[in-house]
Amino acid sequence: MRVVIVRIESRRDLYHIVKVMYSLGFNDLVLVDPKIHPRAAKRVYNRLLREKKMLYEAEVLGHLSQVPGSKLCFRRAGGYSPKLVDLTKYDNFVFYGENGDFSKEELSLCDQVVTFPGDYTLPTIVTIALWEYARRTGKISWI
Repeated sequence: MRVVIVRIESRRDLYHIVKVMYSLGFNDLVLVDPKIHPRAAKRVYNRLLREKKMLYEAEVLGHLSQVPGSKLCFRRAGGYSPKLVDLTKYDNFVFYGENGDFSKEELSLCDQVVTFPGDYTLPTIVTIALWEYARRTGKISWI
């Protein structure tokens, strides 16, 4: 399962997201049109990879349409209803950077959209989504 972040703006958010990914056993990250310099984003990601001795690198793409496979998109608006979504059937979890939302074109590329209440931060939404996925797929056996 791939984690896709669209237009991330903060190196600190990226750092927290990668830490959560590592902690829960995820290692495939794609940055779409990052608003921080792609080299800076890769440096944050690769530094964490060296610390954790992982072998993967972040992929940087220009548009969400370049991401292959099914997409479950997470937004900040409305209420969260994880029990209504089969998290295990998607190839990509797609999150939008801190400020703004998906465009209509980007939303049309999503196979399904899950919404969160408006005051969750990006790292929090990523953590909740990955935790739920890991719990439901048995990646975390001690829950």
